[in-house]
Amino acid sequence: MSGDNMGKTIDTKLKPEDFLNTLEKGERGLIKVNDSIYNGKWNDMLKDLKNRQQQKPYSTSLHKKITRDIAIIERIQAYEKAKNVALTYNE
Repeated sequence: MSGDNMGKTIDTKLKPEDFLNTLEKGERGLIKVNDSIYNGKWNDMLKDLKNRQQQKPYSTSLHKKITRDIAIIERIQAYEKAKNVALTYNE
């Protein structure tokens, strides 16, 4: 994930499949992880990531990845809420 989409605003006019196409492969992977590990509950996934982020000692690179993932998840959540959908992704 390059993080290019991190600060990007969401376009709620996009259909879910079009929105998914705006995400990078790794970002779409977060949707798969959320579905398989957290039963589609973004808040559970965010809580877990934020807890991991605060553990010490921590790796700076891991901290940056978690921070980036949290930003992406919040962007996906905002889209889902605005469109009243639950995104899924299967390669």
